[in-house]
Amino acid sequence: MTQATARFYDGITPAPQAVLLSIAGPMLLLSTVDGRELVRWLLSDLRVPDQDDSIGEAMIVSRAHPAARLLVADPQTIALLLPNLPRIAPVVAPRHSNLRVWSFVAILAVAVLGGLGFAVWRGPDLLAPLVPESWERELGDVAFEQFSERFGICTAPEGRKALDRLTGSLIAAAGREEETKVVVVKDKLVNAFALPGGRIVIFDGLLQEAVAPDEVAGVFAHELGHVVHRHPLRGLMRQLGLGFVRRLLLGGYGDAADWVGGMGETMLVLRNGRDAEREADAAALKYLSTAGLRQTGLHDFFDRMRKKGDAAEVLGILSTHPGFSERMEATARPDGGKPALDYGDWQALRKICSETQKPEDRKQPKR
Repeated sequence: MTQATARFYDGITPAPQAVLLSIAGPMLLLSTVDGRELVRWLLSDLRVPDQDDSIGEAMIVSRAHPAARLLVADPQTIALLLPNLPRIAPVVAPRHSNLRVWSFVAILAVAVLGGLGFAVWRGPDLLAPLVPESWERELGDVAFEQFSERFGICTAPEGRKALDRLTGSLIAAAGREEETKVVVVKDKLVNAFALPGGRIVIFDGLLQEAVAPDEVAGVFAHELGHVVHRHPLRGLMRQLGLGFVRRLLLGGYGDAADWVGGMGETMLVLRNGRDAEREADAAALKYLSTAGLRQTGLHDFFDRMRKKGDAAEVLGILSTHPGFSERMEATARPDGGKPALDYGDWQALRKICSETQKPEDRKQPKR
């Protein structure tokens, strides 16, 4: 095999290195482009996680360095190496899942086991950028299907059009080209949250609590900030890592499928850390400004919830640090910009749950 190029993630630093590959006896040698040797991997230790062949790159991992990964795009190198490498078998998937989702789960489990203390906390920040958007969308779909089994999806046509107008301008302002799905569910909870892969859920309770469409726009822009920065994926990976390690140590993969199948409930109770909330608040103000909308809605919503006192503790968007005072100061903006919706659209949006699709109507045949 002549030298071929590839990308190497060492499992410690988030940025990849360009490397040269060569085979010397039983070893695969990885070296920098200037010839400095980085890693020697035994060919017998190499594995190929099951993955979507349409991605165009092959991922190779080593049992000796489970947090590292090698991405090879050269077709000749792939043809030479991959047929001789064992594939990591996927976990038997529950209904609502598929092979690519479980390929991701298997890769994550290997990475977590490779460095438990480091990977549980810092690992998601390093690994999340490596997860293809297509995998993340499928995770979000699985989570949403599980979560939405308890709720009706609000479908009143005029309300849906108003929602699309409000969210569409902000999605465009964020420069997000990937698919973004937004739904309203019928429940009195005053909340909204983001799932992996650009899935955002708004509760009807939030629409009824808000006194103006600018507040809803501010809250949605905040959740969109979480999506753009992939905070839901990172939070889920932390939860997934801890649970997987515990199950692997106590009895293997046996009940892992059922556990991950319920991750819609997990997402509902996940809380973002301080830095993520600050990042999402800042992103929200940026998107509102770019869209030419009033930036006062998020601050006004925080202010009203603060005045409600203890009742605000149940609100998912507000029950994490940083506190009210810091967030209100950070989101304070002068009045200006256009309303998020006109009066007619605002009233239509608040009535979006006058028609709903019940959970039993959405169920698909078991696969």
